[in-house]
Amino acid sequence: MPILKNLTFTSVPARSHDPVANRRAKLVGRLEEQRLLLQNPSYVRIVQRWSGKGDERRQVEKQQRVRPWWRADAAGGLVMSVYYGTKPIEFEKGTRLFGINRRAADLAIKLHLEKTGRQLRRPQK
Repeated sequence: MPILKNLTFTSVPARSHDPVANRRAKLVGRLEEQRLLLQNPSYVRIVQRWSGKGDERRQVEKQQRVRPWWRADAAGGLVMSVYYGTKPIEFEKGTRLFGINRRAADLAIKLHLEKTGRQLRRPQK
């Protein structure tokens, strides 16, 4: 066959099966979801699942709720915990939360509450 003579063949490059890189990519994706949740409080993750049995088996899209990793503390600021799966990551021994400065926290809370239509309630002193 004359067409095959014109082709050049090469070997297939090996796939990278680096578990650390895969976990990092997953964490970055979840952090991106938190950013999207802060911008749009009604954000949901779309996942694909199989439903049915036998010939009725079809792939369907389901909406999955994204839970916020942040919450307000008693001083009115924000504290955030970064999760991998269902477990929060420890940044230092015994420390799983980190604070966000007051100005950024106020802005983030205001934006979140404006988009959800809720009223801001400050803790009583």
